[in-house]
Amino acid sequence: MSFKFDSIERSVRYGLHPNEPTIVTSYLMVSERRVESRQTTEEKRDILYRVLVTLLNTICDTYIQLHWRQHCLNCIHKPLLAIEGYSCSESDKAEVRRFKYELNMLGAYFL
Repeated sequence: MSFKFDSIERSVRYGLHPNEPTIVTSYLMVSERRVESRQTTEEKRDILYRVLVTLLNTICDTYIQLHWRQHCLNCIHKPLLAIEGYSCSESDKAEVRRFKYELNMLGAYFL
């Protein structure tokens, strides 16, 4: 399953199939399955942050078609909500707040 995850992630990150928005949906579904298969909260958060960073990097990459980047922005809320559910400590919550701030700033700048 790791190969599939890496392959889909690469397609999302580089907008390899910009006219197939279901790739982002598939990426989110595969990442959800990976999260569910992990035992510790830390492992789950690591996967979710990987997804969030991939989507954020895609949103900020001006070499990728605008509609693909906007689609990634529209989909980023799902892993963001999920990671909030795994944020128990104040430092975890602060990290999510920092990510949201960065997303708002960079999203406004690049889109």
